[in-house]
Amino acid sequence: MAGAGVTRGAILGASDRMAAYPLSDRYGPWDVIATILAALGIEPKATYKDQLGQPYPASIGAPIARLYHA
Repeated sequence: MAGAGVTRGAILGASDRMAAYPLSDRYGPWDVIATILAALGIEPKATYKDQLGQPYPASIGAPIARLYHA
């Protein structure tokens, strides 16, 4: 990731020697979406309603705070 205040050269977590599985700090696409929303000033835990009034979360993930504090 780059821009929006992300620490340059940040490395998060580690993987096994084959780079097949994470050894720590597992993140998913939902966390990336939450991070992007937070960088844009949108609350990732916000809920929005569709035309029928059904609630939908902006994201089910959590912002990756370590990208900003590495």
